[in-house]
Amino acid sequence: MRDDEDFTQRLIPLLGGEGHGANIPPLLEYLGKHPRVQLNETHLKIVREHNSQWVIPPWVQNIYLTHLILRAHDSESFSKRFDGYVNYLLHNPETGQPMLPHRDYAPSWAETYELYWELTRHDEHHDNCGGTATLINYRGPAALFQEQLNRVGEPHETHWAPLATEPIPAKTFDWYRHVEALEARARPSNESGVYKHAPQDSLMMWLAAGQELNPEGETFENAAVNVMGLLEEFTHRTNDAENYPFIGAIMQWYAWLMQHNPDVLAAQAMPLALAASYQKTVYGLPETLTSLADTHPGTGSPILLGTGVGARGEKQ
Repeated sequence: MRDDEDFTQRLIPLLGGEGHGANIPPLLEYLGKHPRVQLNETHLKIVREHNSQWVIPPWVQNIYLTHLILRAHDSESFSKRFDGYVNYLLHNPETGQPMLPHRDYAPSWAETYELYWELTRHDEHHDNCGGTATLINYRGPAALFQEQLNRVGEPHETHWAPLATEPIPAKTFDWYRHVEALEARARPSNESGVYKHAPQDSLMMWLAAGQELNPEGETFENAAVNVMGLLEEFTHRTNDAENYPFIGAIMQWYAWLMQHNPDVLAAQAMPLALAASYQKTVYGLPETLTSLADTHPGTGSPILLGTGVGARGEKQ
C-alpha cells in the first residue's frame, strides 16, 4: 500500500461488496499504521454514507470498517460490530413454552429478528416482550473478519490475533457428508427462501473429522479452518447470502485466506451454494467459485458438490 490515495482506490469498491479480497489485508495493515487517512470530499461522503447504513449485520462489518476510518474525522461515527448471530425465542403466553424460530412464526407485534450483542460464546438476554435471545458465535468467515477489524480498532487488546498477512498454510482433513434436518436449525428470518426450497427439508454439509464446535482458546489459524460452526450457523449464513452485498467482500477475504485450503472454503460456502439453487443473486458465491475455479479436487472433496450446486445456481 503506497499512500492514502492508493488506500482509498482499493477501499471504495470493497464498501460496495466489490473489489478484490486480497486488498483487505493490506488495507487493514495500512489503517493500523495510519489511523488518519486523508480523504477528499467525494470519498469522505461515500465513507460516511456507508457508515450511516444502519441495517442488520453482516453489513455491520462495513459500518465498523468505515468507523475505523472516520473516527479521526468524525467524533460520532457509528461503531456497531458483528459479534455473533442471535436466536430470538418468544414465549407463548398461554403455555409459557418457547416459540421455536424454526417452527413458529412470531406474532405481528414481535417479529422474529436477528439481534446482536457483545461478543461471547453463549449468553442469554431477556426482552421486555417475554422473549429470550441466545447469542451464537462459532467464528465463521464473518466473525473472523470482524476479529481482524477489532485488531485494528483495539490494537492494545491482546486477545485479538495479529492481522493475517499471508494465507493459512495447507492442512489435511478427513471429510464426511452430514445431513441435518432443517427444523433442527434456527430461523434467522421468516422471509428466508431456505425454508421453502431446501431439498427434502434438510441441509447437506461437509464436516471434518476430529473438529469441535468452537473450542475454548482456539487460535485464529485453527478457527479459520474449523467448519463445525456450519451446524449452528447454516441458515443464518444462507440468509446473509440472500440479502447482504457486503458478504461478497467477506468471502473474497476468506477465499484469499483459504488459498491453500480450497476444501475448507468450499465447505464453508455450502450455505451459499444452497441459496443458489433457488435464488439468482447470491452474495459471495461468484467470488467463491472464482477462487475454486482452478482447483483440482480429489475423491470425496467438498469442492465437488459445493461448486456443482453453486455453478448450477449461477447458470439459472
